[in-house]
Amino acid sequence: MSDSPHSSDILSVRRILAEEIVLTAGGTGGIVLSALPSGGARIMIGDASQPRIVIGIDEDGQAGLHVTDSDGNVRIRIGAKAHGAPEVELLHRDGTPRARVRVDEDGDAALEVFHTSGEPAASIAVGPSAEPNLIVQDTDGRIRAAMGVTDTDVSLQFGDRGGNLRSTLIVGECGGTSLLLFDEDLKVRADLSMQPDGKTSFEIESGEGDHGSSDSGGQR
Repeated sequence: MSDSPHSSDILSVRRILAEEIVLTAGGTGGIVLSALPSGGARIMIGDASQPRIVIGIDEDGQAGLHVTDSDGNVRIRIGAKAHGAPEVELLHRDGTPRARVRVDEDGDAALEVFHTSGEPAASIAVGPSAEPNLIVQDTDGRIRAAMGVTDTDVSLQFGDRGGNLRSTLIVGECGGTSLLLFDEDLKVRADLSMQPDGKTSFEIESGEGDHGSSDSGGQR
């Protein structure tokens, strides 16, 4: 190499044909580079028998990174499919997912949180092809509460233990509000509404189909 300040180091590149290369400083830790028979590749960092970080790409082009704890349990997964959909997942030490952030092929983003059983507990989603929404589920996976926002309305819904919709609160674009109560057959049994000008109405339907209603024209 020349001593000239304008010269640069030249790194020689050597291709090594091998299924696995192990780099170590003499201890148990090190780096293992592997070429998999399936066509993928993998880099493991840490103890060869229990790596702490694994980076790889499979034969389908899906890339990923796994981070483990000192007991060898995978705690973080980061991945991207061949067509670009990324995902980050946080896991309990028993391998159960507890939280996940992802972006799908359409650009919709979602944050999901899970019960200790691995069943979905809550999720927030928003994106080009989906209106913003929040969903809360019980340990059996049934939706108990949901909130959504569209270009015109905001809605809040509640369900029973069977997952049946029982009540909905809607606020319209101009301020009109409705509260709907449903029976187990999803029939509206009560409807309390208020128009943007303050006029209110209340309708009740009995199980036999009879109606009762009242109106108020007062401003609020």
